[in-house]
Amino acid sequence: MFVRTTVGGNLAATAGAFPGGPVFGVAVDPANENIVYAIGNASVFQSVDGGANWTDITGNIHADGAGTFRAIANIPSATGDRLAVGTNAGVRVSGAGSFGTWFELGTGLPNAPVWDLDYDATDDVLVAGTLGRGAWTIANVSTLGPLRVAIDIKPGGFPNSINPRSNGVIPVAILTTATFDATTVDPLSVKFGPNGATEAHERGHIEDVDGDGDLDLVLHFRTQETGIRCGDTSASLTGQTFDGQAIQGSDSIRTVGCR
Repeated sequence: MFVRTTVGGNLAATAGAFPGGPVFGVAVDPANENIVYAIGNASVFQSVDGGANWTDITGNIHADGAGTFRAIANIPSATGDRLAVGTNAGVRVSGAGSFGTWFELGTGLPNAPVWDLDYDATDDVLVAGTLGRGAWTIANVSTLGPLRVAIDIKPGGFPNSINPRSNGVIPVAILTTATFDATTVDPLSVKFGPNGATEAHERGHIEDVDGDGDLDLVLHFRTQETGIRCGDTSASLTGQTFDGQAIQGSDSIRTVGCR
């Protein structure tokens, strides 16, 4: 027995830019069925309440012209789920757990609209069906781009208050988790804040900052070199492990002393 529920009205009413026309694709997060994605004529939307309210996450997916999004698929990843979107000239996959970064997977695909997408978790393969050009496979999509890691700005306290006018340093911990060893990070590769400040002492130190029994990496960055400004609500870092794996992480901040 099938039960039909119409959620298009909610989507069109709350998404604003949604064209109210055809919905070309829908994907549901397998880990949280309340997270739903949908494709309209020229935009991609996310709902975190099962379809009652929608947010346009098109951002920098970069479709080639209006109305070229046609397929969508969710890619579960240990470092944060990814979203794959079929465009008029290939496939783009989001960064792990983030819609701020998208990777172009069109290399090797014909320059034709991608009309269908499906993900094989066993082999980590994304299958793309193109218009009149057959099906194509793209491998290793769950490990694209930087590995998202947990960080703690000014560990031991919250909120993470930062005075952008300070001449001091900001401690930042890269945390060891069940899936990542922070001691494998090269301290000299890490850059923090909008301006990419480097470690103030050209080294880091190892300690258990969160009291969970494993070792974390603590780094210090000169506030004036970070580029953090009054009103910023988060700060990020990038770097790589000693064996070359790129990493990125972010944490919330609160700026003070700005009046």
